[in-house]
Amino acid sequence: MLPAGDAKGAALALMVELLAAGLSGSHFGFQASSFFDAEGEPPGIGQLILLINPGRFSPGLVEHAETLFAAMQDQPGVRLPGERRYRQRRQEESRLTLPASLVDALEAHATAV
Repeated sequence: MLPAGDAKGAALALMVELLAAGLSGSHFGFQASSFFDAEGEPPGIGQLILLINPGRFSPGLVEHAETLFAAMQDQPGVRLPGERRYRQRRQEESRLTLPASLVDALEAHATAV
């Protein structure tokens, strides 16, 4: 496993590892073979998709977050994470198309209690 930065980064990496590998019963990072060569068995990693409807927890979250983002951007030299990538993505015309059945299933899961 590669270092994940400071203590907070390590704690976040551990949490993600436990959710993605622990809950799925797949290999932890140190157990998985490399993605960068063809040596050994398949990595056997897991994936976790976590869907959260913030409206159920905090009505008005989007407006509240926008207040934070605006205050950050008012400071000189500050840019939001991913801002450059999203701007570039908007300039490109590539889009990801999902089957309607998948979108419907994900929306059903998102609205389930």
